[in-house]
Amino acid sequence: MKRLTLEATGETTTFLKTTKETDGKYLEVVIDQLPGQKGPSSHKHTQQTEYFEVIEGLAEVISGNKKVILQPGESFTIPENTYHTYSSVDQKRLKLKVKLKPAFDMEYFLEQTYVSANAHHSENASFLDNCYMITEMKGQYFQESIPIFIQKKVYPLIAKIAKRLALITVKGIKDYEL
Repeated sequence: MKRLTLEATGETTTFLKTTKETDGKYLEVVIDQLPGQKGPSSHKHTQQTEYFEVIEGLAEVISGNKKVILQPGESFTIPENTYHTYSSVDQKRLKLKVKLKPAFDMEYFLEQTYVSANAHHSENASFLDNCYMITEMKGQYFQESIPIFIQKKVYPLIAKIAKRLALITVKGIKDYEL
């Protein structure tokens, strides 16, 4: 079973079902966040539905204009193309089962985000690596805090320059093996 660890925080992502194992139908992981960690910044998957189920802790899920608190055993579905995020409500350990349907390139994105964050001794991927990965995802994933126009038009230019200057620490999708 593939498991990623974010060295700066101890957060882990364990792959229950990989893209290869499901023939791309879905990707299923368990994200285990230690107390005090934040979830990801608000983002959307343009063509994927994301399903959250709380295993341990209390999760606040924000999806579009909705905010829900989930207890262990409760779940919530994020429709495709909807900005969302999650975090621990009680500052205790949060363990979530996450399923993305279809899988598309999210396994690549998750794994390479950990690679970049660990390479830079950070909780997050570097800005340059993030530009590169979002460009590689070809419209599958967008961050809410950055205008989509910038992510579609400016990020590819930044990524291209950074790649030429050997400033990218992650693999491209073509070089990534599932």
